[in-house]
Amino acid sequence: MGMIIPIVADMVADMGMIIPIVANMVADMGFLVFSMAHYLGMMGNGFVWIATDWLSSVLDSSSPLPSETMDTLQGVLVLCAHTPDSLKKIAFFSRWNKLTGGSFRLNSYGLYAYDTIWLVAHAIDSFFNQGRIISLSNDSRLHYGKGNKLHLNAMRIFDRGGLLLKNILQSNLVGLIGAIKFNSGRTLILPSYDVINVIGTRFRRIGYWSNYSGLSTVPPETLYSSPPNRSSANQRLYSVIWPGETVIKPHGWVFPNNGKELRIGVPIRVSYREFVSQVRGTNIFKGFCIDVFTAAVNLLPYAIQYQFIPFGDGKKNPSYTELVELITTGVFDAAVGDIAISQIGRRL
Repeated sequence: MGMIIPIVADMVADMGMIIPIVANMVADMGFLVFSMAHYLGMMGNGFVWIATDWLSSVLDSSSPLPSETMDTLQGVLVLCAHTPDSLKKIAFFSRWNKLTGGSFRLNSYGLYAYDTIWLVAHAIDSFFNQGRIISLSNDSRLHYGKGNKLHLNAMRIFDRGGLLLKNILQSNLVGLIGAIKFNSGRTLILPSYDVINVIGTRFRRIGYWSNYSGLSTVPPETLYSSPPNRSSANQRLYSVIWPGETVIKPHGWVFPNNGKELRIGVPIRVSYREFVSQVRGTNIFKGFCIDVFTAAVNLLPYAIQYQFIPFGDGKKNPSYTELVELITTGVFDAAVGDIAISQIGRRL
């Protein structure tokens, strides 16, 4: 999950005030979650879903998926480990298709597995070139327990594992996944992902992410020769088809149709009515405080339902202390008016 966090952070920053639901899980559980989300109406307008590379690996190796499964994934954004296009990769896929007859497709994990074998092979070759020999010994931490049929005490460990690991971490190769080189944190330098959008029965790439340049619409490897540019203006993706089959950027929040309306207490003043007043014979309120409240609500990235509830008899200015106390007891959810902090503070 560690590499996913900065990717999601970049994508959220690019989207604005969108709060996505991130699905990072095994495939079987992931499809169950999307199925339930679809059933609950959470795959429609207003929702944002980002799936990690468990989904892209399935889409790469098992596409097309059953139509009922694809229906639950519409508009989902998916991350897929990026592997640069190269003559080496094209030649490998040609050999692989001849070997399998095209019946077994490889995803990015398969390419990483292939490069890992070559990485270990190069490290072992370097190990022997350094004049090292292979020696094995028993490990006291592995012992035979009563009733245990594994016979762990018969296992031996490689004495020079640390040296082999050092050779692996010092590798500098170019494989099917691109450059294979590690930093001091033992992770690949310049990691990158494709950003994919599920649409209809297929999916399309809408851009890339790398820890070098963030989000972009051009392959990350073409940017490495230039200084990194992580400015917000430079962070972009191609247009997204969001859940609900819309191109309009969602808020990332949906207020349920059956959600409770917020009860907003409004004092009925007899003086300084320019701050707040009720239009006679209606449930409409006006005034400076109402205008401020309405403007603040309109700036929220999600919709809320509310109703103004008058407080007071209209014959004298009501007690603001009592109005605030009614919020603490649950009669009102909030209050709008010319309420001063000093008035509340005296009571508290």
